[in-house]
Amino acid sequence: MNYQTKPTDEDLAVYDPDFAHPQAVELMPEPYFWNPDDDFSPLGSDEGFEAYAKFYEWRMKNRLEPILPYLQGIVSRNEEFYTEDMCSDAEIALMIENSEDEEMYELDRAIIAVCFTQIIEEGALDKTAFPLLQRVIFRQAKYGATMHGVISKEHAEEYVECMLLLARVVSQLKTIDIPFITE
Repeated sequence: MNYQTKPTDEDLAVYDPDFAHPQAVELMPEPYFWNPDDDFSPLGSDEGFEAYAKFYEWRMKNRLEPILPYLQGIVSRNEEFYTEDMCSDAEIALMIENSEDEEMYELDRAIIAVCFTQIIEEGALDKTAFPLLQRVIFRQAKYGATMHGVISKEHAEEYVECMLLLARVVSQLKTIDIPFITE
């Protein structure tokens, strides 16, 4: 695909490695990454696909821009979820206690989807987004085992395994400085 056409629900090319950047295919050989029916895959959930579609549209108009400002727009929906302590046991427990875990899950999944859209389309990740993505994946892996209001107990282990797959990809990523596209 590589930002050639605007995605629609019927356009599932985003889930087809034949349309992805070759570096993304190399980094993500598991079918999990390309499965539109797997809610735990980066773009498989409703939140993931919606985030993909919105970011895709934005990226078509902002090819030379860093993606961190776009991600900050997602973070700004609830900035208290994205503090220095966002991965601490105390912070996670507080979110559960305040019944904010579902909203945090949805925002984190949107951040993951946006970053993985860039990886799928461009084969790399804007280095300004890298620290936030790492922290979100870490929090979701850590939190997945306790998020039973969002993920059932029988799926918690699978969810954590999926987050670890995402972490593996991120650890192998090339980061890029924007602008990097030559016309």
